[in-house]
Amino acid sequence: MSIPNAIEYEGHLVGGQPSSSQYKQISVEGYKTVISMRDLAEPGASEGKTNAEQAGLNFVNIPIQDAGSFNKENAEALSEALKGEGPFVIHCQSGGRVAALFTLKSGWCDGKTIEQAIEEGHKMGLGGLEATIRKLLR
Repeated sequence: MSIPNAIEYEGHLVGGQPSSSQYKQISVEGYKTVISMRDLAEPGASEGKTNAEQAGLNFVNIPIQDAGSFNKENAEALSEALKGEGPFVIHCQSGGRVAALFTLKSGWCDGKTIEQAIEEGHKMGLGGLEATIRKLLR
């Protein structure tokens, strides 16, 4: 699927936000739930929610507005959401917030060491947010 910066990670599709026409294809391919890390006030984010629901997909929103949104509460919300009906499409605008929050979930919720969590993040494209995430995990 040509979602921006998309990769398959542990059976899930993670990356940027799908286009309006891709939500139906996501459903056809067997994905069950969309987890969006975009604030619904961001341009195009609320349309993504509508498109997901129209395609018959569950929709979970964990809004990450800025670096202050990278917190334990949101990492726990991601961990809880992943207990729902999968497989999942997990996105933000480009994929960076997804990789960062997964890294925090790995450290705070899954008990991985900082280095193991960072390694997980790199598998999903953790880049410019690494220093911020490293500080939070200490």
